[in-house]
Amino acid sequence: MAGWPGHARSADIALRTRRGRFSTRRFATGAAQQLVLLVISAVMIAPIYFIVVTAFKTSRDYGRSAWSLPVRPTLQAFHTAFARGDLPLWFRNSVIVASGSVMVVTVLALMTAYAIHTMRFPGRSLLRRAFIVMMMVPPIILVIPLFVLFASVGLVNSFPGAIIVFCGLLIPFSVFLFVSFFDALPAEVIEAAKLDGASRFAILWQIVVPLALPAVVTQLLVNLLFVWNELLVVLIFLQSDDRKTLSAGITVFQGRFFRDTPLVMAASLIVAAPMILVYLLGQRAFVRGLTAGSLK
Repeated sequence: MAGWPGHARSADIALRTRRGRFSTRRFATGAAQQLVLLVISAVMIAPIYFIVVTAFKTSRDYGRSAWSLPVRPTLQAFHTAFARGDLPLWFRNSVIVASGSVMVVTVLALMTAYAIHTMRFPGRSLLRRAFIVMMMVPPIILVIPLFVLFASVGLVNSFPGAIIVFCGLLIPFSVFLFVSFFDALPAEVIEAAKLDGASRFAILWQIVVPLALPAVVTQLLVNLLFVWNELLVVLIFLQSDDRKTLSAGITVFQGRFFRDTPLVMAASLIVAAPMILVYLLGQRAFVRGLTAGSLK
């Protein structure tokens, strides 16, 4: 028994040593994770910083130092962008294509996802997997056959043609998102509405869609951002100057033999500004929709 206090002290020292090693290891792991996050954040923020600071420089200031803050901020590049480009027309075209595509996709995807979720028919599981496969198809593979098809029916260089192309690209993701969200809804709500005599359309638009508002807002934001920034589709299917969107219009500010970087960055900032505003508004709507859905 005389040796018991010594053994207790040894065990206590060993326990403290293990705790110290664990704390040191945990601190090192946390520091490494923070360092990785800082590097990733810097890589993501650097292009945004470059666009903003360059847009308020003159060409001479940009030539002196590309990454420094503007010594004398100026709006000269923005004035030049509005003078050399038809920004109001491009903005109108972007609104027509983006809003038309997003609205059509939302309606079609909601009805398709609801049918897949509630109806039982042969090939239902295969259809669900098919939408996942279609999400993996690169859009560039579809450009040539779609262009040949649309040229034969006169849909090239028209807003309906571009909207149809965007709908085909966006519907697989939207249906997959809505089906996944519908699967998480309580089945008792839909069954109760059926017992009350509600039709399928009434159940979808009056009960399911309000409950699925977070998914709807998310789908709207993601699809709107994709259509607004898409360049390949609008360059191929909207070729005339009076059909250019903002993303395609800013390409006129930079040619093969000249480069005005502050002008291009100012035009890019103009293109990004509406989506930043929409995202801020959509973020609030997303929170309200999520709260409403949880209360129902």
